[in-house]
Amino acid sequence: AAARLQRATKRAEALGASMDPDRQPSLMPPRVVGLIAENALPAQQALALGNSGELTADLLAEVTEIANRSGLDVTATEPGVAAQQERAVQVRARVRARGSYAELVRFFDALARAPRLIAGDRFEMGAAARGRQTLDLWVTRYVIKRPGGRP
Repeated sequence: AAARLQRATKRAEALGASMDPDRQPSLMPPRVVGLIAENALPAQQALALGNSGELTADLLAEVTEIANRSGLDVTATEPGVAAQQERAVQVRARVRARGSYAELVRFFDALARAPRLIAGDRFEMGAAARGRQTLDLWVTRYVIKRPGGRP
């Protein structure tokens, strides 16, 4: 019985629960819970959408929209590979644009405020043509696989 209690206590602690009444469970802030919910799909759906290229197309559409709102002129987009992981899908894309450094900063600020888990992996700024620099941006979107069949 003591061994079973120890195993149950360890499993509960691994899940974030505690048998100690003095320890309060740590709760995620509502903004974090909302961000996770906004970026999670049922595992089967995430697998299918990642393999079909639909998640990559959505990433390109969203990044292009954010770039345009930031003042950047998108000149080309290129889908990257989708990496299927056990608990998530990572989709990548490359965006080429023209703009100023200030517009690039606005773009990254808007990207950070977006409701999606999108990261700017790297960027390169090239020579200026007519006052606007060429920009090469690589971005990644992270989609969490939610266990079960809940939509």
